[in-house]
Amino acid sequence: MSLLHPSSAGSPVGLWFVDGVPVRLVHDGTRYRVIDDRLFIDGPHDSWQFRAQDEWGRTRYFEVRSVGLGWELVRAS
Repeated sequence: MSLLHPSSAGSPVGLWFVDGVPVRLVHDGTRYRVIDDRLFIDGPHDSWQFRAQDEWGRTRYFEVRSVGLGWELVRAS
């Protein structure tokens, strides 16, 4: 079950890295801290899958992919 409206797929996200792995994500005005389960997927579009937590302690699963000079949302739940 997705917590995001399907039209959110493809929307831009801010992604910050430390030592080559994502540590922070901003989507739709909400900041998340990446907490675990980081998985890099090498392919036509480099992508990451991970769990992240917002400031209220809610945990979400994200998949994001590289597009041009930035990142976009593939899915979230």
